[in-house]
Amino acid sequence: MNATRPCLDIQSLSAVLPNGARVLRSVSLSVQPGEV
Repeated sequence: MNATRPCLDIQSLSAVLPNGARVLRSVSLSVQPGEV
């Protein structure tokens, strides 16, 4: 179980990082033109 836990964490991190970057990008793109 200890051997599968890090693998699951790495997979979730690699899946969350790209999604988080896309969300931040879309949010910043939609916020910048509106405020500036």
